[in-house]
Amino acid sequence: MLISVSDFVGVSVASGSRIVKNVSHALASLKPDFIQMPQGREELERTALEFFNVAHFPTCCGAIDCTHIRIISP
Repeated sequence: MLISVSDFVGVSVASGSRIVKNVSHALASLKPDFIQMPQGREELERTALEFFNVAHFPTCCGAIDCTHIRIISP
């Protein structure tokens, strides 16, 4: 995947690797502002019930929303 993405944007694989690392660290630094896990048993149970009611996921207390887009190298 890294080779395909690097080719697509016109950088070396080494540069692509550094870019992925830097962006990943930048996103991870935003964790306290955007990622919250349930605190305490009551909130954990309520969150699990809400996930079950929406999507029938048993004992789930969190999810990551993302989109996967296939990139075909030219």
